Amino acid sequence: MYKKIIITCLVVAGLVLACKDQTSFRGTKIADRTENFTDDQTPAKDFTEDKVPDSAITKGSFTVWTEPEDPAPYEKYNVIVQVKLNKNISSYKKSDLAGHLVGTDGYQQPLGRYGIFDSLKHYPDKGYARLTSRFVPGTYAGVKDTITIKSDILNETQTITIEF
Repeated sequence: MYKKIIITCLVVAGLVLACKDQTSFRGTKIADRTENFTDDQTPAKDFTEDKVPDSAITKGSFTVWTEPEDPAPYEKYNVIVQVKLNKNISSYKKSDLAGHLVGTDGYQQPLGRYGIFDSLKHYPDKGYARLTSRFVPGTYAGVKDTITIKSDILNETQTITIEF
């Protein structure tokens, strides 16, 4: 008997940005996921406190980290991207940022303007904005996630790799 597989893909301007099938998720069978995992699309909490963790990686105007800082294997996490801005920028929108996360396990997730569940908060008095991704499903140890982020206003693109 054949097994039915349904695949859902997010396609923008002819590019496949993310795909998910119902039989596997981030390289593991659904039955293998931890029992506490939920496919919640909203950030777990508001990551607006000023503290940037020591584990954060900065390249150019972007600082990237995960919450939790060091997720355990198969523990879901959020990607936080802090964008350094001039204080004269009074309005900043998520549509300025475009990017994606690609894992060495084949997982892909859009970020910024293409990440429909991502949230952005701008702090003009502090000179930065913070993008919080929707949950990224956890995976096995040793996976590297490469995050590429681009700002049109800053005319800057950076690629940052995080290893778990």
